Amino acid sequence: MTKQSIQFAELIDVASLQTLMDSLSQILGIANAIIDIQGNVITSSGWQDTCVNFHRTHPKTRTNCIESDTSLVKSMLKGENYAIYNCLNGLVDAAMPIIVDGQHVANIFTGQCLTQKPDFDAFRRQARQYGFDEERYLEAVAKLPIIDKDLLESITKMYAELAQVFANQGFDRLRQKKSAAELAKLNNELTQHIESRTRELQQSNQLLQSEKRALAASEARLNALFKNMSNGVSVFRTSDDGQDFIFIGFNKAAERIEKITRREVVGKKLTDMFPGIKAFGLFDVLHRVAKTGQPEAMPAAYYQDSRIQGWRENYVYKLPSGEVVAVYNDVTERKQYEQALRNSEIYLKAYFDNS
Repeated sequence: MTKQSIQFAELIDVASLQTLMDSLSQILGIANAIIDIQGNVITSSGWQDTCVNFHRTHPKTRTNCIESDTSLVKSMLKGENYAIYNCLNGLVDAAMPIIVDGQHVANIFTGQCLTQKPDFDAFRRQARQYGFDEERYLEAVAKLPIIDKDLLESITKMYAELAQVFANQGFDRLRQKKSAAELAKLNNELTQHIESRTRELQQSNQLLQSEKRALAASEARLNALFKNMSNGVSVFRTSDDGQDFIFIGFNKAAERIEKITRREVVGKKLTDMFPGIKAFGLFDVLHRVAKTGQPEAMPAAYYQDSRIQGWRENYVYKLPSGEVVAVYNDVTERKQYEQALRNSEIYLKAYFDNS
């Protein structure tokens, strides 16, 4: 597909992503915001009282906030993979780019936190300098999360990669629409040459369109809580011997995809429930992510087990608490759809070559 400017908001269900970011902010205690490269705020969650009720209300401290934002944006425009900034108001902010199909489409901003215990004397002087209510201001400062710099980077990366899961799925849908449009054009060209084949090709095209809509329906809006995501979500802890993984979470979508209930898998070993998983490659990815903490995405690969078979896409990341999460999708229908498109193109080319 010819590359063109990608609008981040057009790729995602903004409401579902906002709800998910709200939930993650509540769990992690860190503010986050996604802003596209045009400067539009896509989502915003968990802003601290220190910023909302104080720093953003005074001209000088508001200027400090803007300087922090500007510095982080400049770092992203320079192509940096991660940036952290110590705001002049005493807080810490971080940013990371969101890349879709090689294009920088948005940035994730996190922070409004501290990386060490607050210097209350400095914040007290700041309250007096700018006329803040000292007692309320210090109470707000005391509530700020204290996050190690390395952990802040990992959390920011998790936010960015999760946003990319949403965006990549949306990009796939756009690509499918373009492919479907190209197929319709080929069908119209063939109609001009072979009237007797028109109805057959139209029916084929309608079937492909129906499969596309079914695929889009199967990727229905993701809810904020993992258990209600349309993607399958499995949460694991490493087994005591470090050689396997134990299911501790399994959402409704996973039950549907894997044709097994949550009650059957929770507390069980991964390899006991899915004997063919090692050949699939996901097992090795889980081990790497558990060891390094670096998220990994697995492109579509064919999986076969004693009960099920089909194509799976996986994204695996590690929570700050140590659990490993696999977010995956059954893309068997999409693969079949793409194969149908290729078969149609091969047939059309063969027909014209032989006409």
